[in-house]
Amino acid sequence: MEAGDRVRDLVLVDIKTGETYRRAVGSNGDKDRTVGPDDPACEALGPSPTCGATSPPTTAATQAGEDDGPVAAMRDYVDAIKSNDCGRFLDRLSAASRVAMQMPSRDVALSQCNEFSFDSSEFAGLTLVSVDLVSREGDHATVHAVSTDLSGKIEETITMVREDGMWRLNLLDSE
Repeated sequence: MEAGDRVRDLVLVDIKTGETYRRAVGSNGDKDRTVGPDDPACEALGPSPTCGATSPPTTAATQAGEDDGPVAAMRDYVDAIKSNDCGRFLDRLSAASRVAMQMPSRDVALSQCNEFSFDSSEFAGLTLVSVDLVSREGDHATVHAVSTDLSGKIEETITMVREDGMWRLNLLDSE
């Protein structure tokens, strides 16, 4: 997008349901259109049933035969960071988190991430000490994670959302 480009509609992600849709600028939502596989927004949103994928990506947890619940998803996110697995790292972020972080298309974000080293960043020395389920209701959950990194102990309450059958971190609502 260039300065002066006219915006005709917005791509919105319902952070509670994960539903992705287009809304005309200035409208009240009565003519929202669901985003489909041929929509250019799918390039930025990545693989999902909304964008034509048929199943959630395989994760370390699902390969091991574990339930891919919120706790397993948090462990997988940290494991992706520790192993510099950019694809899994990006897949564990909610659609709303990726939009809020102004991530470019998934391919560009993946390329940029692959040039980045988690070992030389704020994630250096990251170790997950514990992760516990605080609450889970439908497609929403909260986990409490305790981890350590080079700066010491970190305690976080993280909001999780299940989108397209996969639990993801919703960094917008986490503390």
